[in-house]
Amino acid sequence: MTPQEKRINLLIEILKIPTIAQNEGQVATVLANFLTDKTISATFVEYAPGRNNLIIDLNNPNGDKPTLALSGHLDVVATGDTTQWRHQPFSAEIDQDRIYGRGATDMKAGVAAMTMAAKELLTTDFHYPLRLIFTVGEEIDNYGARQLTKVGYLKPVRAMIIGEPTNHDIWFAHKGIIDFTAESIGKTAHGAMPQLGINAIQNLLDYYNQQQIELAPLLTQKDPDLGYTTANVTLIHGGEQINTIPGIAKLRGNIRTVASVPNEKIAAALQKAATHVNAKPNHQIKVRVDSTINAVKTDANQPFLKTLQAIVQAQGWSGVLVTGAPITDAAIFQEDHHFPFAIFGPGNNTAHQVDEYVTTSDYLTSIDIYKQLIVSYYQSN
Repeated sequence: MTPQEKRINLLIEILKIPTIAQNEGQVATVLANFLTDKTISATFVEYAPGRNNLIIDLNNPNGDKPTLALSGHLDVVATGDTTQWRHQPFSAEIDQDRIYGRGATDMKAGVAAMTMAAKELLTTDFHYPLRLIFTVGEEIDNYGARQLTKVGYLKPVRAMIIGEPTNHDIWFAHKGIIDFTAESIGKTAHGAMPQLGINAIQNLLDYYNQQQIELAPLLTQKDPDLGYTTANVTLIHGGEQINTIPGIAKLRGNIRTVASVPNEKIAAALQKAATHVNAKPNHQIKVRVDSTINAVKTDANQPFLKTLQAIVQAQGWSGVLVTGAPITDAAIFQEDHHFPFAIFGPGNNTAHQVDEYVTTSDYLTSIDIYKQLIVSYYQSN
């Protein structure tokens, strides 16, 4: 088997394992077995049965030397209607220069490339500490990253690459998120006798209007890198039938936050709107923040990013430093630890889509880029 075939076979093997919020432990086992070596230790950190995070250490990262970490997530999103796929989601079919499959771009290609880079460095005189961090549950609420941060696996890390698909660019920042629920509690009554009830939907609309007022000044504050906070109501439900005054109504919202407007300010504005509305007669609004992740960014002039940019551009790729849109594990890892990071990996804009794919050339080139970055990092630290 040629070196190129070994590289491709590793990606094919993990693409065939369905990891839609399950089975990440199977991928973790494949990767740990692939990297078996006396200089390597592999640690499985169980989140739930069958769902293992994986920590792979080369040359004892828990020592006193600065440690570079490479990280990716092992889960994938749902496939949707598989009849719409020309190449089945977990068949890992190769068609010309494309490898198809759910997770091909987001982000098993990045995970495989990082693993392969470490494997190939083992054949050299590489003797520096390196940590690979592979997580579960990133696509839902970054469960694995939260768990690993809490128990201390980020302590030796001094710089990090997150292998999300970046289409030849390099992300140095991305927005945060607040998911929230507002529930209006009213009182049901016959539609012909509304005076006997309390209309939960109408009261919820009152809350929505007040929420818009409270959020307005925060949405106009521009972050120099990430732009503006955006707030959208994305789910709404209320009532039981057409001739009954609704007793309960709910809305859920998705807010994408920026570094210059802290999540705490946004959450306070949501609660302030509820307090204002609840001062009115017969209004009972409860607001709950379901998930909050801060925006995150690294100084675009940081030497770590500039080194990566030079390596990427030497391959003929753009290597432009940009801000990303989706949330990544970087935001969780940065909550208690502040180190330079870059988000860079093989892949394109087909993430979460039908017939998701990564090109073979992108995948293979990314392995070489990761190897060069690892060596360059330790040469300068």
